Amino acid sequence: MIHLVGLLGYPLSHSFSKKYFTDFFRTHRLPYEYRNFEYQSVNDFMSYIPTLNHLVGFNITLPHKEAIMPFLAVLSDEAQAIGAVNCVKLLDNNRLKGYNTDAYGFDKLIEPVLQKMRKAVVLGNGGASKAVCYILEKRKIPFLVVARSPQNKHLSFDDLQVFDFSEYNTIINTTPVGQYPYDADTLPLPFEKLSTQNIVVDLIYNPAETVFLKKAKQQGAITLSGETMLYEQAKKSWEIWSQND
Repeated sequence: MIHLVGLLGYPLSHSFSKKYFTDFFRTHRLPYEYRNFEYQSVNDFMSYIPTLNHLVGFNITLPHKEAIMPFLAVLSDEAQAIGAVNCVKLLDNNRLKGYNTDAYGFDKLIEPVLQKMRKAVVLGNGGASKAVCYILEKRKIPFLVVARSPQNKHLSFDDLQVFDFSEYNTIINTTPVGQYPYDADTLPLPFEKLSTQNIVVDLIYNPAETVFLKKAKQQGAITLSGETMLYEQAKKSWEIWSQND
């Protein structure tokens, strides 16, 4: 019997998840298939689930990390606290449980630079941003959120033009700007203000080095791409799917 797992999102042309898991299952001779579920509507995908034989669970990417939540019977403590889900497991009676492995992956990503992080600017306010903010709070790193459509106490991108990047020395892009196939794009960051004291993180992993990171590196900043986060959250997803509840 072949068990089924996959990735829900739209679009999925940028995603490496299918290749990663297909290679993983082949290498370890595991009876699993990883499939892309490219749906614009979560409702449409939920209607499709009953037709999927031997479905074990699925990952979730943009734009469905928050939209999936009303369909879940149970949430892990982290997913509840973050308010976004990127991994789902099928329980008994076709109930769905939501997890957030982005938080775990991001925590692993910043491990090498943790001691150098003073305060952080988080670019974007979507599901990935919520996971990042959760970890920053847990690590007691003060942060501000910047978004195109600011909510609550969030700042706008215009505010960055007069920002002190020596105090807020860590900049984290959680948006899809610069992601394949739009990899010539970048965010309106005043890169000329960056220096060797800055740490610049981009959660995008395709391309491996975005224009955002290239421009930061030109100013001497330490840069981290989302590749480590991708692999760490994927490993955590497999741990969730393969464990007995």
